[in-house]
Amino acid sequence: MIRLLLILCLQHFIHPLKALSSPNAPKGSRGAEVWKPPSQNVAQHRGKIFDIQSPEDLLHFTIEDDRLAVVKVYASWCATCKKFDVRYRKIANQYGDTHDDTGGMQISQRVRFAEMQYDNPANRELCQDLLNVTTFPYILLYKGRKGKVDEFHCSPAKFQRLVDAVKEHLEIEEEGEEGGKREVSSERRSGIHHYPKYYEH
Repeated sequence: MIRLLLILCLQHFIHPLKALSSPNAPKGSRGAEVWKPPSQNVAQHRGKIFDIQSPEDLLHFTIEDDRLAVVKVYASWCATCKKFDVRYRKIANQYGDTHDDTGGMQISQRVRFAEMQYDNPANRELCQDLLNVTTFPYILLYKGRKGKVDEFHCSPAKFQRLVDAVKEHLEIEEEGEEGGKREVSSERRSGIHHYPKYYEH
């Protein structure tokens, strides 16, 4: 627990876009390891969803930029999580970032999506002791430097709660910049606010 808190506290002050070390990162020209931010780490994506495999991954994902970040916590043995996953992937596929084959960003959307497996030994301490997750699937919402802005248990039958939470935080974002509405493209404005009905069932 102490090690986990130290990692999170110390790395909170390190911007993830700097060249941080990673055991699986490729070597640079001078022998230094080249770190990739979550948005460019294709190997750790499952479709448009980033796979959080450690406390460091969660930190890097949530503070990479100030966009709304949605994290789903699930367990491999949870049947409800499997049903929820179908809806979660549909919403991520429609509204998540789009990358090319090399990991470069093609289309940057207003929401980023990730998932974290509770029964992964590397995540268990984080989920139990720091995040206090006890029910699945569990949703965490982050906004860059603001940190965690919402969290709740969300069953497949209550998926609309996630839809509403995302809409609410995006509306706050639009109205909160410099005391007035920030200009948002009509394509983005119409996108995230109107979910197909199949997300609600």
